[in-house]
Amino acid sequence: MSERVNYALFFPDVGHTCDPYELCMALAKTAMTNNATLITEKVIDISEESQKVNVQTRQSCQQFDGVVIATGAWSKAMLKTLKLKLPMEVERGYHYMLSNNYSLNRPVASSERKFIMTPMSKGLRLVGAVEFAGIDAKENYKRADKMLNNSYALLSGDTAEPSKNKDVRWMGLRPSLPDSLPVLDKSPLH
Repeated sequence: MSERVNYALFFPDVGHTCDPYELCMALAKTAMTNNATLITEKVIDISEESQKVNVQTRQSCQQFDGVVIATGAWSKAMLKTLKLKLPMEVERGYHYMLSNNYSLNRPVASSERKFIMTPMSKGLRLVGAVEFAGIDAKENYKRADKMLNNSYALLSGDTAEPSKNKDVRWMGLRPSLPDSLPVLDKSPLH
């Protein structure tokens, strides 16, 4: 950290993954070794018929005793086909990836600058800039660029050199509800 950082709070009991994609792949692999089937097809409709649930994709139609809808930012649209309403908006989170992790071994959050730097397997991820602009709005990468500028104030030495990867900055969509909690419930209609 830069010598300009005067004080900090240390939270020893926190965790993070250095590669969310690899973590998801490991979870999928574990599920498949326990007889789960991974189907990577886009769902276009969900319907109910004779106490069964039909999941229609462009390639096939599968029938199940029940389903869990865990489609993140796309949940509101998916639930419309089941005539369910969800008071959800899409929160757009911005990320910036630096080419190295600057020897950080844990996430560092800046309360005053409202962002977090997390060491990842492929570099240092800067996150924290969010906006409510809907699922189809054009990205506003000024938010990611601001986090890069904030990192200059916190990192020491030759600070932030952007990654050589083409995906230096990106925007991800996530569901956001008024109480910031997930919806974990059975459908009242199905």
